[in-house]
Amino acid sequence: KEKSNFIRRELTGVRGVKSVSGLGLMLGVETEKDAGEIIRLCMDQGVLVIKAKNKIRLLPALNIPWDLLKRALSVLKEACATET
Repeated sequence: KEKSNFIRRELTGVRGVKSVSGLGLMLGVETEKDAGEIIRLCMDQGVLVIKAKNKIRLLPALNIPWDLLKRALSVLKEACATET
């Protein structure tokens, strides 16, 4: 629950992010630009995310270390905010 709330807080209000929805750590991030482009930018930085319809799908391990979670969110936020 703590990590889920952290992810929601970190992504809410980020430029390029329309909404964050889901349950627990199974989250979907609706973005302003094409999800495929964001996925490519994330994967270039070593962060694995997948596409579900028009959203970015996050499903981190329940025991993901905080430092890895913070790094992944930093990469995702940068990818969402990057102009193409």
